[in-house]
Amino acid sequence: RQSLYDAQHYKVAWEHYNKSKRGMQRPEADKSLAALQPVITGSMPVAFSANSEREIKRAISMGEEFGLKYLIAGGLQSYQIADLLKQKNVTVLLSLNYPQRPANLEDPESEPPRVLRDRADAPKSAAALHKAGVRFAFQSGYLARPSDYIANAAKAIEAGLPKEIAI
Repeated sequence: RQSLYDAQHYKVAWEHYNKSKRGMQRPEADKSLAALQPVITGSMPVAFSANSEREIKRAISMGEEFGLKYLIAGGLQSYQIADLLKQKNVTVLLSLNYPQRPANLEDPESEPPRVLRDRADAPKSAAALHKAGVRFAFQSGYLARPSDYIANAAKAIEAGLPKEIAI
């Protein structure tokens, strides 16, 4: 958020300087803030990495606050707010990197119910997004094993996503 505020200020400072250079001190060049200019002017979309419902809502809020073109990358819990995503016309790059049981977990019953529910519900997101009419596409989401991409897409189909949509 602060970077976007800084980029807006940077834009205004340069606009003022370029209008009347005489008597004004040239703003200090900043490559990072200059690189954000297409983002704050809306000519370049931003991909917010957000998986939980809370993170997704924060990303939507920030996108609206700054008038950005944005999309959600990840979206593992997007099934919980598919209607909001449709209402806000948000595109989702849906991760197929589903949560997995930790390999070093000694007692499987020690996992909190929330973690178990998140793992079980992750494949439901694609069907929920499709049903709500949300634009989405699959992405690997940093899968450790590329073969899991197809396997997890199949899980999305098993969870209700039509096969022709998955393809």
